[in-house]
Amino acid sequence: MHTEMVNSIHNKPQYLEYEYNFNWETVYFGLLLPAIPYQFFTLARMCYMYCKSKSKATLHLVPFTSLMMMGYSNLSLCIFDTLVFRLPSTGLLTVWCASSEPNKFLISLYILQLISTYLSVGSSLLFCVTRFIIHFIPLSYKKITAWTLLCGYVFILCFGIYASSFMFEGVGYCRQWDHPFSFGAVYISYAGTDQRHDPFFVPLTITGASFIVLFNIGVIYLGKKMAKTTNAGRRVYTDSAGKSLYYTTFAMIIPYLFHGILTVVSLYYPATSAYVILVRSPVTDFFQCSILALYNKHPMFQTKKTTPVAIIPLSNLS
Repeated sequence: MHTEMVNSIHNKPQYLEYEYNFNWETVYFGLLLPAIPYQFFTLARMCYMYCKSKSKATLHLVPFTSLMMMGYSNLSLCIFDTLVFRLPSTGLLTVWCASSEPNKFLISLYILQLISTYLSVGSSLLFCVTRFIIHFIPLSYKKITAWTLLCGYVFILCFGIYASSFMFEGVGYCRQWDHPFSFGAVYISYAGTDQRHDPFFVPLTITGASFIVLFNIGVIYLGKKMAKTTNAGRRVYTDSAGKSLYYTTFAMIIPYLFHGILTVVSLYYPATSAYVILVRSPVTDFFQCSILALYNKHPMFQTKKTTPVAIIPLSNLS
């Protein structure tokens, strides 16, 4: 049995005649909008600084690639989350949505939002796995981590497409938010599918967050062990490096735990869905931007020249 269009605004006179007025939703989601250009320009600057550098002594290609994969995956999640949930919530697109037939374009945006969520979780986990391998076999990590990144990212992308494949036959439409959103605040949903929800989303987001914690604990353990046995290890694993490990672990898992837990809440208590997006959006943006802000302090991305030292790539800013 195909799913129906619940709370659809399609062809309803009150939405076709809706007049946009400046509202609190515009202010709220407008304050979150700078997260997109911040992530984009920070990632672009990091790529530019890395390519411009003549020496890759402090940051080799594999850890840099894994960092960029995580950063751009997080950026894509932010963009599609804005297009599917945040921008329509302002009421700016309500009349257009109401006058448009349910279509494949809208459901394509929803599918891309789901796939980008899987890529964000998966690339963050791959970054932690890569970092763990670098600490575990510091002298021969390059080939193993390169294949891990390639195979892992392809698998995550394919799985994201598979997980969202139940929506391929459906159509997208705009749906009115429940309280506390104003009349005319809508979001993109879907109908005409054989199932209502992706059964993999909640368990995999929570599992991914758990493995991120485990691999980062492994990095902390190996870093402390190295600091006790070698001079290079003591230079790498400083107190500040340890603190950054704890913080990035926290910053990586919080958004995905929020995604998973709040999704469960909204499934069992549908009336809370509107509150879920209000909590989830700023939490996700804040922690993903703060991770980039921290890694942007790496010596490789600073304009001031520094003296290269023999260190394990990207291990002093983990």
